[in-house]
Amino acid sequence: MSERPNIISIENTLHFSICDNLRCTLFDFVYFIIYKKMQKLLIITGISGALAVIIGAFGAHGLTPHLTDNQMNTFEIASKYHFYHTLAILGMALLYPHANNKRRVNFAAYGFTVGIILFSGSLYLLACKDILQLGTLTKIIGPITPIGGLAFILGWIMLILSVRVDELTS
Repeated sequence: MSERPNIISIENTLHFSICDNLRCTLFDFVYFIIYKKMQKLLIITGISGALAVIIGAFGAHGLTPHLTDNQMNTFEIASKYHFYHTLAILGMALLYPHANNKRRVNFAAYGFTVGIILFSGSLYLLACKDILQLGTLTKIIGPITPIGGLAFILGWIMLILSVRVDELTS
């Protein structure tokens, strides 16, 4: 009777054996998982940052003659919050390997991401409602904005909660 191959097993020496082809220490395995999560957050940051620059430049150069002052102000607010929270996601990616509560740092980053999509995205659409001829859809899009703001707030609260209380007193 042949022995069943180990998919992942921890040996006495704290080495991992994955399909008998790859061996790494426990430290290497944990580092790999952390690196992958950090890499994912950096990809999100890159995509969000690129979109922020593209959308911001399009608004500043292409939309100015087509939007009222009030609509342009709304567009600029969306763009600012988009940029600010893209930098916040970058901060979460850099903080992630050093954080005690990685789950909350990750949750903060995703809160910022959802906030960008809902808050900034809905403001971009509302600012361009006449150009896009959204009509009655603005009644649906309008209430999405505060939900995105709430996602931003939850992201910042998760950042605060990612710090252990005993670290603040020492």
